[in-house]
Amino acid sequence: MAALALATLLGGCSTSSMSEPQARTVTGDYQKIGACTYQALDRAYPGLIKIAESANTAITMTYDVAVGEVPYREFEATVAKTADGVASVTVKERQTLGGTIDRFTRQIITAAETCAAELAAAPTPPVKRKQRSKQSKAAPQQ
Repeated sequence: MAALALATLLGGCSTSSMSEPQARTVTGDYQKIGACTYQALDRAYPGLIKIAESANTAITMTYDVAVGEVPYREFEATVAKTADGVASVTVKERQTLGGTIDRFTRQIITAAETCAAELAAAPTPPVKRKQRSKQSKAAPQQ
């Protein structure tokens, strides 16, 4: 009972107490940006971030914790394909009685923007072209 009271006081006990989504648009492949953002978050919170891909259009990252036996979600971040080469980064955070904590939103959006910039600046590997045979096309081989 004390854990439930503490969880309610700290800001709720379910994903229903999430903030309004904060969104940014970034340029790049949503899968690469999502994977890079996940790696940045996993470095900050080792082993605590869950990742899932839905229908080849979005990558969702979540961070769930519990106070006593009462679970709640700290954040849910989604990197979604909005067009070819364009992705939307959307973050919802846990709200408390005092409002949104807002500690993850800036971190996640900054990570996604940094990833998009780094991926855009990365050199593209050269395309290998097949070399033509020096044999004459006029003389068929038997």
